[in-house]
Amino acid sequence: LDFEMAVNKLEKARQKLGSFSFENLPLERNDSIWAEFRNPPYSMDLEELSALKNARCTQVQPVGGVVRRRSVFGRMFDFTFGGSGNAATLNAIQSSVARIEHMHTHNMETTASVLEQKIETTTSVLEKRIENTTSVIVNAQIDMNSVEIMSSQSDRAFHHKRFEEEIANNYQCMHHTDSNLRRCVVTNHYYPKQFMSQAAHIMTLSQRSKLKIIGMHPTEVWNWRNGLCLHREIDKLFEVLDLVFKYDYFTDTFQVQLLYDDLFATPIPEVTKGHLNHTHDTTPATFGDINGRELSLPNGVRPFRRVVLFVAYCAYNLALNNPVREHRVATETSHSIQEWTEMFERSHSIVPTESPLMTSWRMMEDE
Repeated sequence: LDFEMAVNKLEKARQKLGSFSFENLPLERNDSIWAEFRNPPYSMDLEELSALKNARCTQVQPVGGVVRRRSVFGRMFDFTFGGSGNAATLNAIQSSVARIEHMHTHNMETTASVLEQKIETTTSVLEKRIENTTSVIVNAQIDMNSVEIMSSQSDRAFHHKRFEEEIANNYQCMHHTDSNLRRCVVTNHYYPKQFMSQAAHIMTLSQRSKLKIIGMHPTEVWNWRNGLCLHREIDKLFEVLDLVFKYDYFTDTFQVQLLYDDLFATPIPEVTKGHLNHTHDTTPATFGDINGRELSLPNGVRPFRRVVLFVAYCAYNLALNNPVREHRVATETSHSIQEWTEMFERSHSIVPTESPLMTSWRMMEDE
């Protein structure tokens, strides 16, 4: 790995450490503890684990009263990811580099020329971090098509379970006495787990080619704000974009919106009208009964507004261009590209103007 790539790998490894302290890592490369970091909940790949070892195992204990210094890479780990982080100034970077040069001894295995090259590369990386703050890692120029994230079945199972728990907790969908029940944010009624999609993604990894347009990094797919707790039959229609959730900027609320006329009379299995109005009415509810219904969300808790809007925008485009199914409801509630863009930018609290975002959306519409 070149040095810049190693720094990136090291940061990913450190993020996966979570609450595990770097100082508690073993100093010996052959320590059996290292193997544990290949397994959940850490799930590091070989390159990340190697970068972490390189940073930690260059630190040695005092020998004969003399403390051998860590390598440049190890010291840069302390500076880059230590307590000062992005708050460090460029002067602090240059000061750190100067100290590394001054403390260079015969114990260093790296030659002076290689050391200079590493210092120059590291300074460049750190300057970029200062300029872009923490978002430089999230918004780095990544080839979205080559991102391989959480690819193994075990990783996906681990992240899905955590995703499910965070959704239930944050949206307050756990029943206070019965752990087998979950609340649907559309009907605001509790159902047995088998009737629920407890962790319904709003945008999935299969849509990662669109993530960059709305400013998301692939790892945000597993953020609980990219999910909802839905009855499984409602989630099925949401997955195929037969229904969406519209966002009202002025009230900061979300409403169910059907896009095809044939859905209004379709019954929702396991859901009754009584579930919707908190009565004992056992009449089966239809999808028409939930059209326009506001999502029941805790105060101050919201899914990613830009993601909800983007999915709705894509679903409307599909419906309006569908030559087979009647979609009068979609036609009546649709928006112009200008209105969609304004809603999207309002979700970021940005004054609607002609912007690169608007250009991107218009290009998508042309496609």
